[in-house]
Amino acid sequence: MTLKSKPGRPFGVTIAILLSTLLYSIVPLIEVTYLLIINQLIYQDDETGALIGFNILESATFPIFLQAFVALAFLLVAYVAWRGINPQIRLIFIGVVVTITVAFISLLIVPSLLNSVTIEQGIDSIDTIIRQSRIIQSVLLLLIMVYTIWYMNRWAAKAFYRGYYIESDFEHLREVGVNPDEFVVQSSSKLNSQT
Repeated sequence: MTLKSKPGRPFGVTIAILLSTLLYSIVPLIEVTYLLIINQLIYQDDETGALIGFNILESATFPIFLQAFVALAFLLVAYVAWRGINPQIRLIFIGVVVTITVAFISLLIVPSLLNSVTIEQGIDSIDTIIRQSRIIQSVLLLLIMVYTIWYMNRWAAKAFYRGYYIESDFEHLREVGVNPDEFVVQSSSKLNSQT
């Protein structure tokens, strides 16, 4: 028995890669672009001659470029995972998703949730909005991370990244009611012609 072709990309792998790319590359790159556009919105007041606006690149250059670098690096890893070129990319993709999630939650979300606002510091509505959005963002990050780990370790994803089916994959197909012979070409005539 020989295989018909390489196993196709399972729909769950597509969802995991697209959601991860959206959350770990597209959204951070939009944030960086937004900050760079805002950075250019410094203008001079006609009456006083004062400059109005701010220069974010003077105060936060390293974090902005680090965020852009990590987002672009993840985009590259996601592209390779999408293509399924290397069998090891499945584990690399999982590792990068876990690393970015843990780093984001520990460096950005936990400190903002633990810092309590006192009356002496002043209280405004933006603090509550930021705190709630960080909670929602952390829940989304954790859900996408768990889904990515779960689905990338399923037999269909492993077969896709391996590039071929093994006998245990055929057993999984039989369990779900799919005839594994659809994935295999009986090639006795080819074998006989080669001998």
